[in-house]
Amino acid sequence: MHRVLWTTSGTTAALRTTFTRISLRTDYSGSFQAALQTKNESANTAIAEVIKEMERMRTEQVGDRELDDAKSYLTGSFPLRIDSNSKIAGFNLAVEYLRPRLDYIDRYPAIINAITKRIS
Repeated sequence: MHRVLWTTSGTTAALRTTFTRISLRTDYSGSFQAALQTKNESANTAIAEVIKEMERMRTEQVGDRELDDAKSYLTGSFPLRIDSNSKIAGFNLAVEYLRPRLDYIDRYPAIINAITKRIS
């Protein structure tokens, strides 16, 4: 999403998006959040671009390259999510809350790489 906002409108200085699943034992519902930082005069344009991109993500099927890039990012950056004691503690808290299998940390790359474009 950051690439789209930056290249199409040039208005955002910082953008962060997150999706938090409620539980691994339920459907795929959860919370999607987008936060951005920009100048006051470009705030409305940046917000409109975020909403437009969220609508695109909701209605269009992901492309092969976009999916591959996302998988590479998630598997490649995963070690950075657990590279300090505080991050390990946060990760363990999430694991305790969501209750995946105990070998989740070892299976994470395979779980991510198994994601497909299947639409249900």
